Amino acid sequence: MNIESKLFIIIKIIFITSVNSALSGQDYYEGEGAERIIKSGIIQETIKEEDHKHLVIEYNNEFYWCTIEKNGNKVCELY
Repeated sequence: MNIESKLFIIIKIIFITSVNSALSGQDYYEGEGAERIIKSGIIQETIKEEDHKHLVIEYNNEFYWCTIEKNGNKVCELY
């Protein structure tokens, strides 16, 4: 195994570990769960981009960062 392969594997392991630990404690909702937050919450801020829209929503005394894509997909994360 050459040095480039070893370096690639090490970087990949570090990346996977950091992403898993970053996402493990967050609340993440898709589809109907995100729809419920978007419809029932209070919109605090709206950010429109070319192919999607972001919303900061207050729901049950917590804030969520929601994304609505043009294809209708909805995702919300605890902010």
